[in-house]
Amino acid sequence: MVIVDGAAFGSEMKDISECIKTQGNIVLYAPESFEWLLLSTKEIPEVKVETILQNPEEYIDSKEYVSWERYFTDLLIESTSKNIIWAYSKKRLTKAYFAPRIVNAVKTIMKLVDWEKSF
Repeated sequence: MVIVDGAAFGSEMKDISECIKTQGNIVLYAPESFEWLLLSTKEIPEVKVETILQNPEEYIDSKEYVSWERYFTDLLIESTSKNIIWAYSKKRLTKAYFAPRIVNAVKTIMKLVDWEKSF
C-alpha cells in the first residue's frame, strides 16, 4: 500500500503505474489530503461538513487557498478548535484520532486496501 499526496507525487506516476501493473498487489491511494480523509469519516464530534465534502468546489476560494489541501486543513482546524480532545494540528495528532472508530472509519473509506493482508 502506498499513500501519497497526489499533487506532489504526480511526477512519479509513470514509474509507479508500471510497478503496479507488474506486481498486481499494490494499492495506490491519493486522498485529497489527510485532513479530507479525517473529515470524510464523519466521526469527529460536532464537525458537520458533509455538504462541503459533497461539493468542495463551491466552497473553496482559489484566491484564498492555493490548494484544496490547505482548505481542508483550515476547515478541520477551525471545526475542532473549540474541543480540546479533538483540536487538530498538523504537528501532532491528539489521541482521539487513534481511537478504533476513527481508524476503522478511515479504513472503510480506503476501500481498495485489503486490511486483512500483512503489509
